[in-house]
Amino acid sequence: MEIIDDIILIKMNRKELKNKGASMYAEGVVIKCGKYYIHITYNNGKWEHASMETTVNTETDLRDLSMNKQPQYIRNFIEDSNLENRNFKFKIGDKIHHIQEKRINGKIEKVADTNRIDIITDIVENAWGDMQYRTKEINHAEGEIQKIGQVYEKWMVLV
Repeated sequence: MEIIDDIILIKMNRKELKNKGASMYAEGVVIKCGKYYIHITYNNGKWEHASMETTVNTETDLRDLSMNKQPQYIRNFIEDSNLENRNFKFKIGDKIHHIQEKRINGKIEKVADTNRIDIITDIVENAWGDMQYRTKEINHAEGEIQKIGQVYEKWMVLV
């Protein structure tokens, strides 16, 4: 995953693409698979799934390819044919804060850690079948180690 001028570029191979779906990714993420670039778009919340507005082009032709010119494995990815669950509260590329439990006035409360900003890098199923999100810290100080993590949905909030 690269971040170039606030654009998130994710490079995937064909096999990786077959295990994912466009609805797993946030608006504006660009996925490069071979010579194809897939631009994830949701049309300002009008559509629930990315398949309605997502476009595809190649390195040599920047015009959007029509559906019949796109390879079937890319169409399956865009239409979420590879996914059982298509409803993700958080998507790959979203910026999040982790939630921590803190003692405030003698009570334990859940509070967002606003000092740390992470980006979701993947959505996985753990050994018990629970959905978890892999994250990477993006606002670490220069010289510090970039933190990575795997977190449940209930322990994070959008920035």
